This record gives sequence, C-alpha cells and structure tokens, in this order.
Amino acid sequence: MRAQRFVIALLAAMLTPTALWAQAQAPAPNPPQKPPQAPAAPSAPGGGQSFGSWVLGCPPANGAEKAPCVLIQQISETLSRKVVFVWLMQYSPDGSLLGAFRVPTGVFVDRGLVMKMDGKGDGLRVGYTRCDPGECQAVFTISEKLAKQLSDAKSVTVDIALTNGQTADVRIDMTGFPAALTALADGRKN
Repeated sequence: MRAQRFVIALLAAMLTPTALWAQAQAPAPNPPQKPPQAPAAPSAPGGGQSFGSWVLGCPPANGAEKAPCVLIQQISETLSRKVVFVWLMQYSPDGSLLGAFRVPTGVFVDRGLVMKMDGKGDGLRVGYTRCDPGECQAVFTISEKLAKQLSDAKSVTVDIALTNGQTADVRIDMTGFPAALTALADGRKN
C-alpha cells in the first residue's frame, strides 16, 4: 500500500506530460563518470489502479491540458525496502509508447541494460539516456512488436552491469501487463 502511494508521488514529482518524450528526443548527455489478461483490481491507494504487478496512474488534469497516464512497476530490496529499479511506460505526444528504466548509480553506462523476455534469446540492449548523482535512466521506444512480446511474456529479466564487476539480474513479473497496457492506451484516448 505504501509503495503504491510512493508510485503516485513519484509520478507527480518526476514526470511532466512530456518528460519521457523529451528525454527520448534529446541527445544523451555525457554521463558523469562514476498469458491471460488479469482483471483490473479496484483503485489502488494513492489514486493508481492495480493490474497484477503493475500500477496505472492517471494524474488529474492541470488546467486545460490532461496529464498523461503512466504505467509503473518498481522493485525494492527485500530487507531495506529501498526502491532499486523502476519501469515506467507512457505515451508521448506523437503517440509513441515509451519505456524508461530507472536504476541507482553505480552502473557501467556504456554497456546499457539488456532486457530478456522469459529468459530467452540475446535480449534487447537499451542504452542509458542520462545519469544524475542519484539515478541513471534509460528511455526507449516500445514498438508494437515489442509490446506484443512483453504482453506474451510471463517475466522479463533486465541485466544491469555494475561498476563493481558484478551483474544485477532484475526479474520483473509481467502478471497483469496485457490488461495494464490496454488501460494505458485507453487512458490516452479519454
């Protein structure tokens, strides 16, 4: 419950209506060195709607412009409950579906991340688009083909190369994703 309230606060604090789109359009700055659809659950605390492992947040409109809906899943450390991985999805003003991975710093920026559906194949390499003192972010376009693959997957693993020489394998549960993606698309139309 507390994590879902954090999701909505994260959306409000970190995303403007075109934040992901703008980052996808801008050149990457030099980083610092260093299966079946799950039925929608009732509204989640904090204003989001839960779809299995995903939460859809549709912030209220500010003035005449409607803020875009954002689909999110976050992964926390078991003991500290500190958020260590966030996956956001949002439609850009031009209608493209964008994804963004957010991770703490301490990653090899030049290696990017590798996303694999159900642990199969070589995966999709996603490059980092920015790193700040507190986090790094990788923004990428999700094609219709990739959206279908993600909808069919039971899990997605994201491999992150760490500066200590290890690789962190983040497993993302895709339960509820097909319904969540449909709701995200529907939120864009309303």
